[in-house]
Amino acid sequence: MKNKIYLDQDITCFKGNIHTHSSISDGAKPPEEVARIYQEGGYDFLVLSDHDRYIRNDSFNSKDFILIPGMERTKLAPDASKDLIFHLNALDDPTVEVKERLSHLDYFGHAKWEGLCTVQQEINQLIEKGNIVIYNHPEWSMHVYDYLDKLEGYFALEIYNHGTRLNTSASYGTSYWDYLLRKGRKVFGIAADDAHLHWTDTEIKDYFGGWIMVQAESLTHAAIITALKNGCYYSSTGPEIYDYRVENGIVKVECSKCKFIEFKAFEERGELFFNKDASPLTEASIKIKDGMKYIRVECVDYEGNVAFSNPIFMD
Repeated sequence: MKNKIYLDQDITCFKGNIHTHSSISDGAKPPEEVARIYQEGGYDFLVLSDHDRYIRNDSFNSKDFILIPGMERTKLAPDASKDLIFHLNALDDPTVEVKERLSHLDYFGHAKWEGLCTVQQEINQLIEKGNIVIYNHPEWSMHVYDYLDKLEGYFALEIYNHGTRLNTSASYGTSYWDYLLRKGRKVFGIAADDAHLHWTDTEIKDYFGGWIMVQAESLTHAAIITALKNGCYYSSTGPEIYDYRVENGIVKVECSKCKFIEFKAFEERGELFFNKDASPLTEASIKIKDGMKYIRVECVDYEGNVAFSNPIFMD
């Protein structure tokens, strides 16, 4: 496999959350307040992914903070049941040419349910309107693996959702991710808040819990989306990944102080690194072996927070 740098410690990372709700749907705060909270919290970009309302508003943008247009498409379920639901995040992709883009406050109602083909049609339509699509919180939605495999076109899967950790403890989607990766699907991972900001005056908050760190050329809408599409970012609930690369057939990672560094790989297994005296690790490496379809890294700190790299694909 050729040498390649996936995350470079010499390139600036921009911090962002792409799953957030305001009072335009069921969030507790107006858009300007949500944007202020995230900007003051050290974030560089944000998506107001309100339910079935497309948000395209650049009035909050500055040289240090941008709002990326998008929404969460939610009204995809059998009319008589709330047990089977599909939620999709759509982010405007300015790097592609389309006939017509979605406008600010465009509304999407209930789709006529005809099974999984209804969801696939929605994914296709969102892409046709110039969006990239993320498959949201499969564990909270109680999906079977087969759903994710049959649907196509989404570029990433939500592998951590902070809001669902607080209300159902169904926050992680990494088993779904590995299922897709083992089947040869080239899908990236996303950690996000799914914040509604109802608890801003308590110690327990549904925001600042999961985010992405994007290595982009600049803090612009186009540069961020380009980096996302290329997988030039990592997801985190706490730790930092500084460097991630392949050199001479070896995958190397450098990170903030962690208790565990695990290389996840299939079908040939990866490897877990830790010090027997529990002293911190800041780097680890693994040789690429025959039979590995992909390798990804999880860096786990002493509080159990995790930084997730995107996969390195072997083909």
